[in-house]
Amino acid sequence: MIKSSTFYKNDLANMRLNIISSIDELITVGKALEIDINDGPIFQYVDDQFSEVVGRINTERMVAIIDSGSNMYDVPLVDLSTDLLLDILESIERGDYEVFESIEE
Repeated sequence: MIKSSTFYKNDLANMRLNIISSIDELITVGKALEIDINDGPIFQYVDDQFSEVVGRINTERMVAIIDSGSNMYDVPLVDLSTDLLLDILESIERGDYEVFESIEE
């Protein structure tokens, strides 16, 4: 018999992969490789005046591009928290983004 903790870990892992797949699908259906999220979700709270945010999503490399205000760096989508992935998906579903790089045909 499978333990409950193992079941939930597997279920969460599958759910996260499905969220990432949905993010990828919505972006590529919009003929984009990379989008710039307007008012991106907070990746890391630093202090009351500064936070790192998810600035862009690149589906070719499957990364979130984090904007720290002074530089930008990549974090694989699979490394983001479930809540952050859901926030990104919600932003995309609302259309709260601009295409940064289009798919060339």
